[in-house]
Amino acid sequence: MTRPPRQLLDGGCDHLIARGNNRQFLLTEEGAFRYFLDLLARAKSRYPARRYHYCLMSNHLHLLLEIARGDHLPRFMQGLLQGYGRWYKSRTGYVGHVWQGRYKSPLVDEDPYYRALGPTNEQRQAAYRDFVRLETPYASVLDTHLLEAAF
Repeated sequence: MTRPPRQLLDGGCDHLIARGNNRQFLLTEEGAFRYFLDLLARAKSRYPARRYHYCLMSNHLHLLLEIARGDHLPRFMQGLLQGYGRWYKSRTGYVGHVWQGRYKSPLVDEDPYYRALGPTNEQRQAAYRDFVRLETPYASVLDTHLLEAAF
């Protein structure tokens, strides 16, 4: 049975999710978070998009993104995930798939409620940081000063 095609809408808002293969930790150091955000900034400059929220955790990531042209979404994510995969493999000597399966990209309802979820999720992320003792801004859902500087 074939998988259904992605819904690619111009100006569509997508909740993008990617997970490390076997849930392995991929973002484990400050340099990894910085490199990923650099790739995100490069992808955004190449394929115009508006970032609403993000959450980078050690074994997976979430992005809430509105991309101007829907057909650019696969290329945006390819540049992001393949770029990080190559960097990760070169630094660690890892062999095999870095990301588990296809990234998920459910469309988010046009209701502004979904785009304003950051503050409530930020409380959840604060608990996560306390749990794993991360003292990094990259585990934040809505860290506007960091991302606005990157974009």
